[in-house]
Amino acid sequence: MDIIVLVYFIIKIVSISKTKGIAAKAWVLKLVIRWFTIEIGIIVSCMLLFNITLEDNRIFYVAIPTLALAISSALYTVRQLQESEDDFTADELEIEEQNFDHFR
Repeated sequence: MDIIVLVYFIIKIVSISKTKGIAAKAWVLKLVIRWFTIEIGIIVSCMLLFNITLEDNRIFYVAIPTLALAISSALYTVRQLQESEDDFTADELEIEEQNFDHFR
């Protein structure tokens, strides 16, 4: 389930970054690092605090809030991307088109 949600957010980040003209690799890397840091950190912390083992059925009680926090960090990353500046403006795009006109 986690991987499906993570892939959804990766696809969303790639599509937003393409429309904004921003390289998607850095944003996808931020998303993946935040995602797994939150998941691993919360699961290990809860295992240590509440004496939960991997064989214990109570691990699923930890996994659900962990997924919710990972999704919230992914939404935060998407919002940061949406609020970031574009790599180019409309004026810069027109200048680039004019510079290539003499090659045609």
